[in-house]
Amino acid sequence: MPFSRMSVNVPIYEGTLLASRYEVQAFLGEGTFGKVVKCADTVTNTKVAIKITKDDPFFTEQALEEIKILKQLQNLNPDKCHLVSWIGSFLHETLICLQFELLDLSLHDYMQQRCFQSLPMGEIRPVLHQLTTALLHLEALEIMHADLKPENVMVVDRRQRPLQVKLIDFGLAHHVYTAVPGSCVQSLWYR
Repeated sequence: MPFSRMSVNVPIYEGTLLASRYEVQAFLGEGTFGKVVKCADTVTNTKVAIKITKDDPFFTEQALEEIKILKQLQNLNPDKCHLVSWIGSFLHETLICLQFELLDLSLHDYMQQRCFQSLPMGEIRPVLHQLTTALLHLEALEIMHADLKPENVMVVDRRQRPLQVKLIDFGLAHHVYTAVPGSCVQSLWYR
């Protein structure tokens, strides 16, 4: 199966009901792993982001590893540590779905909306401080994110000043003791 397609056995469209609970309202992003969708939780009447992993043994294994990392991060306060809040996971037919708090937009998209105009120093400092805080908490747990880039830094609310950001996407994260020196895991563009 090509990496750019979801399983033809389990199509996901706007209006699809995941796990008989989450109604897909919009597609937020797509990567080699699968898709991220905005959903309405029909039980709690809230909005959530759901990462839907492709129906492929490699991506299934990656999702299970990500869940292990996310379980460790659950012991931290996601707001104080500037990490996305993971709500849980579930299966939709054969697809592993990871449920997260819904955030505004990625730092990359925020900059793109500003026509890549530089941020004032008063906005850069808080963003760097928050990212440093997030990375220090990961370091304390001996976790490497391994895919730090503007697309994986989410702005909580673009209208809020100073900007608040959270680190997302732990799909390539792993423990320091499992790292292989010299191995390349991050996107080529950011390496």
